[in-house]
Amino acid sequence: MITLSPDSIKPGVLTDNATGDTATDVIYDDLNVEQIESLPDSQLHRNVDLELLRADKEGTFKLSRRA
Repeated sequence: MITLSPDSIKPGVLTDNATGDTATDVIYDDLNVEQIESLPDSQLHRNVDLELLRADKEGTFKLSRRA
């Protein structure tokens, strides 16, 4: 079983084509399972998110959850 921890994950890229015209208070976190589950399928690399979530539910891969 593979376990991801905050120390083992490097920052990724999230794009929205806003070109600085909009702001948000949302900070995306790969360890926030509920947030990952709520992303629309149209998001970049969504296929990877879905595979990680599937493996987590099957027990073959574990996404660490912060307390």
